[in-house]
Amino acid sequence: MNFFKFVSLACFTFLSLTLFSQNRKQLDSMLFVLSKQTTEDTGKVSNLLRIAKGFNKINPDSSLICIQKAQIISENIKYDAGIAKSVESLAITMLITQEKVKSTGVS
Repeated sequence: MNFFKFVSLACFTFLSLTLFSQNRKQLDSMLFVLSKQTTEDTGKVSNLLRIAKGFNKINPDSSLICIQKAQIISENIKYDAGIAKSVESLAITMLITQEKVKSTGVS
């Protein structure tokens, strides 16, 4: 039985690291694209929100910064769908942040 637990734990760890690595590569790619975007348009808003979603669980602070930038751009270009998606993303990120606070016992 101990061998089974060891193999299960090893597989879980390997899969987790692989998924995290793939997620990180995708985030790096999206951040590179963002760095090349010079115009503030709906594409930049969408990219910022995708990056925010990627950062949600690993770094909520970075996620919040991307969401705020997306919301500001959306308001400047009067992109109602971008504003709505920004508010939705903000709510989700705040929920994830609150769950982390509760799980650590820090208030």
